[in-house]
Amino acid sequence: MPLTPTDLDLRLHVFEQLYDADCGLQLGLDDTPFDPETEQQRAAQVAQRRRTPLGWDTERLWHFTTAPFDGFPRQDRQAWWRDYLGFTKPSRRGALFRDNSHIPPWMLTLLVVNWHAAPRDLVRQLRHFGTEGLFLRALLHQWSAAELAAAPAWFPAAYPTPAEDFNGESCFSVLDTCLRSVCGALPPGSTRQLFRGVPRKLLDRDRDTEGIFNRALLGLGLPTPADRVHFAKVTGSSVTYATGIVPWLAGTGVAGLELLAKWLTKGSADNCREMLREVARVAHGPGIAGFFLDALDSRAATVAAEWLQAHPQALLHAELSQTQADKALQFLRGVELPDLDPDAPGAGLVKRLRAEAAAPVLADPPRWWPTTPPSPAVVPFALADLPPLPVEGGQLAAAQVAQLLGALYEEPTGPLVASVRQHVDAEARDVFATGVLAAWVNVGAPYKTRWLLEALAEIAGARFVEQLTPLVSLWPKRSRHPLAFAGVAALERIGSREAAYALVQLACSGRGTKLENTARDAIAGLAAARGQTPTQIHDWALTTTPLTPQGHTHLTNGTHT
Repeated sequence: MPLTPTDLDLRLHVFEQLYDADCGLQLGLDDTPFDPETEQQRAAQVAQRRRTPLGWDTERLWHFTTAPFDGFPRQDRQAWWRDYLGFTKPSRRGALFRDNSHIPPWMLTLLVVNWHAAPRDLVRQLRHFGTEGLFLRALLHQWSAAELAAAPAWFPAAYPTPAEDFNGESCFSVLDTCLRSVCGALPPGSTRQLFRGVPRKLLDRDRDTEGIFNRALLGLGLPTPADRVHFAKVTGSSVTYATGIVPWLAGTGVAGLELLAKWLTKGSADNCREMLREVARVAHGPGIAGFFLDALDSRAATVAAEWLQAHPQALLHAELSQTQADKALQFLRGVELPDLDPDAPGAGLVKRLRAEAAAPVLADPPRWWPTTPPSPAVVPFALADLPPLPVEGGQLAAAQVAQLLGALYEEPTGPLVASVRQHVDAEARDVFATGVLAAWVNVGAPYKTRWLLEALAEIAGARFVEQLTPLVSLWPKRSRHPLAFAGVAALERIGSREAAYALVQLACSGRGTKLENTARDAIAGLAAARGQTPTQIHDWALTTTPLTPQGHTHLTNGTHT
């Protein structure tokens, strides 16, 4: 069955699927006979413990390739797995998840709940488990009609439920939202209606009641994905750790991607990468392609690039913005292109790729190419990922592209680069330079090859400036100041009006940072090279009135400089 543009193609094991309140999956009690040797073999196959970022810290967490049970486990298997995984008895009430953060919440729930208990007792146990209360839905088919009818009465009538925090102060609890949903005890109405008049700060004071880290997941029992997303906004909660990624994707689908992208910017760089790896592990459809293209601008760019490289078909069937489509081209060059309907989402991408491939690769270098070309540059990306550089009705071969990069490294103002500027269209040069920049950023923008920024300035234009400027602003926030300074030098070297405007924006940030001072120095350098003042460069860059390179124009109120 072909995937739709919004399909995430989530590949989840049976218990991960239960985080989707609409999945309709029915499970029973696992009646597999208990055998310690069999369990040991199974554990070696499906469970692995490794050091994993957890917020700002790193812990040795258990990871599972699939669930070790086909249904809800019996107590003998629970006891074996608790011992194997290093389960810790909670130090106090409400510390179950905090004291066992090395075990995924879904597995922890399976191991400590008595799934053979009577329905009311089962509800009592699960009331302390938050999101995992959704697991009960898979057992409802075993309840009698009388038990189903009685279930709503097992909960307080008010929701959110008035409660007390650890300090004895009044607050509102939403911990049982998912369990209420399963038992039909959730009042009707949208999230906005349910939380009207409830101060967010009183919900926040209940934050640590059960040691649950990803509190945005508590709303996954609400009726629609939009309600579940709105719950996170209303309560001011979020998904903080990678353990919350699968439940969030399963419960909200594409509706939750915008919030998830914001949460990726929180915490450490390692945590960001781990969260994105978890998305990459389970999501494989067109609906997630745009998310990964946007993630190329995050601290987990290398993780995003790996996913995009491995999922060309998802890119070709996704609905992408123009900016996303421009990024996608790099990951589709060399891929076998399908015949798509002209109205299909990927038809525009296919058309652009075929237009690129239409120009034949030159068998021999152009006649103006040096007989003794520079040595090829060593770059951290594949040359096949770069846009073609059209020359004389064809395009440069990979060998000549490598030599051009070598010339940019050794002698950016030398004869080969000058010949390229003379014989290659400015727009094509700009597209090529921007493609090199994107390829370099997607492999992590290594410090050793930051020379590319200034070197590419010799052939770059407005498109390159547009892509480089936000990176220059971003790098200092990620403690990558040398890259930012190299970017400023590249903008100064380009010297166009767009580049000058970017420098002015950087110089006028008002934060008094070293980057701001470096941008001011670059503006002063531009001015000195042209026999102008920095003020004239500012005026030339900022005004919408046509100006000469000297920063002059004629206005009705006189000469403006």
